[in-house]
Amino acid sequence: MVGKDIEAAKYYEIAVSMKPSGWDYYNLGCAYSKSNNPDKAFAALEKSIEYGNNLRSQFENDSDLFP
Repeated sequence: MVGKDIEAAKYYEIAVSMKPSGWDYYNLGCAYSKSNNPDKAFAALEKSIEYGNNLRSQFENDSDLFP
């Protein structure tokens, strides 16, 4: 449900502003992707990698990233 994804993105935005982490940026990217905001999704996923989340299989196989 897109409304929930937008709400989730807001909470992840708060989380990464308080204490950035690779997984929170990853989940933020998924929320953006599911709410049809690919530019923000790619930016968040790039930050996810910067913060140490580099599980390639996760990026390649997560259905949240392919709405």
